Amino acid sequence: AGLHGLLYVPIVSKNEGTDTWTYVATANAILDGSYSTPLQAGFYFVYPVGWFDITGARLPRSTWQAPERQVFRPPGYPAYLALFGKSRIFSGDHTASLIGNGVLFGLGAFLLIATVRRWWGENLALLSGALYAVDPWSKHYVALALSETLAGTIVLAGVYALTRAWERPDWRRWAAVGALAGVLALVRALFVFAAPVAVAAAAVRRGTARERLVRAA
Repeated sequence: AGLHGLLYVPIVSKNEGTDTWTYVATANAILDGSYSTPLQAGFYFVYPVGWFDITGARLPRSTWQAPERQVFRPPGYPAYLALFGKSRIFSGDHTASLIGNGVLFGLGAFLLIATVRRWWGENLALLSGALYAVDPWSKHYVALALSETLAGTIVLAGVYALTRAWERPDWRRWAAVGALAGVLALVRALFVFAAPVAVAAAAVRRGTARERLVRAA
């Protein structure tokens, strides 16, 4: 699954999306001990008109390098990019992080197999892993410097952790589920709903009222 994703890295026309620029700028800021990014890092280009701010406004060039307190991007994926050192904000070399994406996707495939095996047995687990490995759509994010691959791997890690916690509802296992739900929201804010889902799962699992309360906490 990981190697399949890496096959697309040299094939796609570019390894960046518009969102990549703010992620890279924020990663560079983290390495500088800050969380402020140049205004231009959040711009998008409309051909042949020019650059626009994310609000749709056109700002004078003199403001493009002004520092912006970055509140739009959560820090999870920029922290991942920071592991690979500084990169150019526009048209940077993302080879190392994309190889990391391949490793992450392979890990996610393994976690999928391990999860399905615990619910429905080995045959279905291997089938699900094979389908996930050959599916081309899920791989196109491996070749892009975007947060989807990291988020997907954390989702699968969270589901596996939830499966183990459901089998044996020890509070430490539920703590791992909660931690992964929190990390997921810090990678993609869209997944903020994962935390209340984890709490609900901990609360409805059979046990005494005290056990349920401890797990939910």
